[in-house]
Amino acid sequence: MLDDATIADVQRVNRDGLEWCDVYDEQLARWGRLRLDDGQQREVARLEGVQRELRVVLTEIAGLADELGRGTIERQVATSDVQYGLEYLLRSTPRA
Repeated sequence: MLDDATIADVQRVNRDGLEWCDVYDEQLARWGRLRLDDGQQREVARLEGVQRELRVVLTEIAGLADELGRGTIERQVATSDVQYGLEYLLRSTPRA
């Protein structure tokens, strides 16, 4: 379980990372329009693949942070004992 501040930090870092992905994409596109030798073309292609993977990972982390943000320490502390009891009973009751 994480706190609100940690979740906010993770979300900020991933939002910043995704914004930088746009910058990297633009730079790779510029390089791709140049006359490059075979080695340089391979490197640009490799970096484009790395960039796609980075974007996927950052997006997945952002989704996980959102999910974890629904159950932070602060939210758990704000939940009443009655609500905890109901949640426990609902989880432990076998369904037919």
